[in-house]
Amino acid sequence: MHRPPLAKGPHLDRRGGRDHLRDMEASEGMIRFIDIRNGEVRAARLPGWAVALGGAAALAVGLAVLVLGVGLLLVLAPIAIGGALIARWRLRKALREARTLYAERQARDGVIEGDFRVIDDGRTDDGSRR
Repeated sequence: MHRPPLAKGPHLDRRGGRDHLRDMEASEGMIRFIDIRNGEVRAARLPGWAVALGGAAALAVGLAVLVLGVGLLLVLAPIAIGGALIARWRLRKALREARTLYAERQARDGVIEGDFRVIDDGRTDDGSRR
């Protein structure tokens, strides 16, 4: 026997809830569920076509998000790669110019870099010991 979906399912109480669920026979293409709103518990059925329609809509939204993401990736990835290559080229050029300028300055000034350590032997500026 085919029963139409319940607009308002039978009200369930704590004592006879299982009896109402037993009354809802498994109809072909129907999904049974319990709906709880504002503390009111109802048993209801959902037609199979409604589940299929909801699944198809979710699949369509997921596919649209996937296509949009791949499209953005195909557009933005080359732009990002090009920007990174240009930044690398400009940075290398700036570093090469800085290295050349530093070498020219060192050759012109005649300064040789080196490390040094001060060893205090206890003498003052006038040569006497403390």
